[in-house]
Amino acid sequence: MKSLKSQFGDFFELPEEVILDFPLIMLVGPKKLFLENHKGITLYQKDLINIKIDSGFLKIKGNDLEINEIESNKIYISGYISGIEYSPKQGGG
Repeated sequence: MKSLKSQFGDFFELPEEVILDFPLIMLVGPKKLFLENHKGITLYQKDLINIKIDSGFLKIKGNDLEINEIESNKIYISGYISGIEYSPKQGGG
């Protein structure tokens, strides 16, 4: 059975990432990354950016990484992006 949030989203034809607070990642080649629905940055280095999301963490790996813009729920990153890694929350939360 679908959750109330999912049913609400279906009824109003809203995207799942908006209703369920899923991260939305758009990668433009290896040079630009756009992320919606983040919960903050936990590590910022030129070769690694660690971003908290509702269900865990995203690790953005690469070279010359730079945060071009950050808003309350959106991040724009540029540089050479060599990988994106997802790590779920630990401890059943």
